Amino acid sequence: MNRFISFIENKIMIVLITGVAILFVLSIWEKMLADEAMSLGRAAVQALTLDAPEDGFTLYLRFVVNITLAWAVIRVYIASAGLSFDRLVARRFSRDHTVIIAEDDTLDYSARQIGRNNFYLAYDLALNKANTSTVVLVVPSIADDKRTRLWNAGIKVIDYQKNIQNMLIDAGTNRAKTLLSMRASFDENLAICRVALSPQLANESLTVFCQVPTQGERRRFNPEFYYDAKTLVRFRSFNESQMIARDLLRRFPPDAASNPLDDAPVHIGLLGFGEIGQAIVEQFARIGHYRNGQKAVVSIFAKDLEAQWQSVVQELPAIADWLEIRCYECSEKSDFRITREALNGMQRAYVCHINEVVNLRISKALVDLQSDNTEVPQIGLDVVAIDPPGGIVLGDFWANGRHQGHFHLYSLASSNVIQEGGDSSSLLSREIDRRARLLHDAYVEKELAKAAQDPTVQLRPNVRPWEELPENIRDSNRVVADHFEVKVRAIGCVLADADMGNETEITSSELEDLAIMEHNRWWADRALNGWKYGPDRIEAEKIHPNMVPYDSLTEEDKQKDRDFVLGIVNIFRQDGLIVARVDA
Repeated sequence: MNRFISFIENKIMIVLITGVAILFVLSIWEKMLADEAMSLGRAAVQALTLDAPEDGFTLYLRFVVNITLAWAVIRVYIASAGLSFDRLVARRFSRDHTVIIAEDDTLDYSARQIGRNNFYLAYDLALNKANTSTVVLVVPSIADDKRTRLWNAGIKVIDYQKNIQNMLIDAGTNRAKTLLSMRASFDENLAICRVALSPQLANESLTVFCQVPTQGERRRFNPEFYYDAKTLVRFRSFNESQMIARDLLRRFPPDAASNPLDDAPVHIGLLGFGEIGQAIVEQFARIGHYRNGQKAVVSIFAKDLEAQWQSVVQELPAIADWLEIRCYECSEKSDFRITREALNGMQRAYVCHINEVVNLRISKALVDLQSDNTEVPQIGLDVVAIDPPGGIVLGDFWANGRHQGHFHLYSLASSNVIQEGGDSSSLLSREIDRRARLLHDAYVEKELAKAAQDPTVQLRPNVRPWEELPENIRDSNRVVADHFEVKVRAIGCVLADADMGNETEITSSELEDLAIMEHNRWWADRALNGWKYGPDRIEAEKIHPNMVPYDSLTEEDKQKDRDFVLGIVNIFRQDGLIVARVDA
């Protein structure tokens, strides 16, 4: 219906107005022909009064004018009534649709900021999902141009209400398939999801996605505290910054330009240390384990850095055991005076300040250090800038083409056609977790095969379908999948389609190195999740005897790491992916 209304508004209305103009001219001409003494002005006045005879152009003019005025009144009513029609359709007639509850569209175009306004992620998701399902967007306020684009895409837009139950009923949530709560407040998102999953709405087929806005809230949140096992199957939590960090390090890996056998550590820079910067550091601590065994280095440039870093350490005390952190305090939010000494040995810099204008200035400064006309040797640094939704200045800088060899754009706007990577609408898709699900499904199948000899296997929290897993266990599977690409690059290979190359046979020495990498990854992941060493394994107290260097493991445990690596290779092979030499 929205598409129909928009068609009428954008097409038929033009025809009506054009018809009024033509008929007005014809009516004047007709009156002047009927009375040769009538002046042009008088004929125009008579035409404007719509004083029509029983036939003639003035009669047609009056008819078309009345239609045009009627439609204008209808459009004014729809706008002033807060799109009551959309609310009526969503509440009474929508089925198996997606409900997205968004934040205000409050930031002007020149002030787009990363991680400060959840509207843009919701907006892109709505447009993306409209291609495959009916979408209802719930938003307190929205600019007219965006509302029009949503309407043209067939998306229903209704007003946000403080009464959560009434709002969800108006959105037809009791018959919806999916709900995404993407408000800026985690408490508000959680309240919306709890009502959506309550017996009052009585929708057993509904799956809800709850946005956890900050890293600290994500680390502390335990959904099992709020939901029983039956309801937990239908509840998902997500953090945009965490997903961006995963996707960013996959598309622009820190080790891509380094020699895996080089003794030099992998070294990255973070320009800005907001939510995304913190998420990158955490993800890097989990997957930054390389063949040379060197501790990875992170140089951070930000204002008030000491306080921000201490908050991260408080949440993740083990992080300093796995990363060498170099902090460079900036005197003010935009003062990024970076020296060549600070960039020494750095392979990749991620520009992730919250403000796109500051990101542009930092990117230009870093790229200028790579220019051919510099009087000092080039530093060979790749710069990756994160472009916020709705941003434009970084895209223009990337599009000019002069710096594309050193400068890469990661855009969070799916509508940005010049992006190299990223897309906010894809972050919640199944594709980002596809490999993690493959690994978990294979693990569950293997463990359930043991159930005949050991029935307790089925009681373990990780021996469940992906949909029923606690979020922390899903995260562990994601880290395994994300790090496998690091392992593949470490032996000079890539993951390729099975029909596009010859599979590489991993040598025994390579396998041993990969086993060490896998153990370090596992150890770091456990440590960051609060596990500690102990002579005996105690799950409830997060104690494990294998949290020691690889050389201290028993031969049996070392073989488990080797088998684990080969097991991943086999799982991916079954999915049509092989490990292939780059130079093959």
